[in-house]
Amino acid sequence: MEQGRRDVFKKIGILGATALAMVGVSKRAKADEGWSSNPLLGLWDMTIPPAGGSPTIYYKYAISEGAYVCTGNEDSNAPFNGGYEYSPTMGTYTRTSFFTFRLRERTWAFDSSGNPAGSADFKGTATVATDGKTFAGSGTLNQYDLNGNVVFTIADFTYTAVKFPA
Repeated sequence: MEQGRRDVFKKIGILGATALAMVGVSKRAKADEGWSSNPLLGLWDMTIPPAGGSPTIYYKYAISEGAYVCTGNEDSNAPFNGGYEYSPTMGTYTRTSFFTFRLRERTWAFDSSGNPAGSADFKGTATVATDGKTFAGSGTLNQYDLNGNVVFTIADFTYTAVKFPA
């Protein structure tokens, strides 16, 4: 009798899992819906040209509908960053026209020993080329200490990005 119950519950479980899987398969992923209507979606290689003795900075961006994550060679380079290291960055964006966007991102800052040292906040723009293969923009970065006081600002720097081919 106990074995019979187990078999019934197994069959119910398999049917339920199959039904849930079919429902999931029948819906398109939100990221897929935007490929033709949102030129910012995708994976990008960003370059920030050298300024004030700094080396070229490179970032990888993974942009989905409304949000993104990024990381770059600056993040773990404490000697270059005045003693700071950074976590990967998380950001969000708002479309201002079909090809232009406002960007906003935030990251944690650590001293060279890995202790919390504050955060950094970036606000900028991105204008995607009409072919959808590149974007360019400018922005400002503010670094804050643990109490929220501005440690330094890098204003109006420029950047370009190239999209990974699909």
